[in-house]
Amino acid sequence: MQGAQLVAQEYGKQLWGFDHGSDGRGDNQPPEELNFLRSDGNFGWPYCFGDCQPDVYLSQNPPGTTKQAYCTSTLAPILTYQAAELSVGCL
Repeated sequence: MQGAQLVAQEYGKQLWGFDHGSDGRGDNQPPEELNFLRSDGNFGWPYCFGDCQPDVYLSQNPPGTTKQAYCTSTLAPILTYQAAELSVGCL
């Protein structure tokens, strides 16, 4: 994951993050993501991206399971948007 920007909200004690995902998946994949970050959150990287989709370009599976099964247990982003769009300065 290529983290692009983190924003902390002091009063609500919230942390939000944009990320760019992995390179080399074409012009439209993976979508960039806005995630509400939490300490117990599993966003799936590097096995999943976007709305919990398995990364078919990654040949290995997570330890003890398949990518498909693993991705169903991960957190989806709050918002996805066009791959390769620059999110810096959006929050």
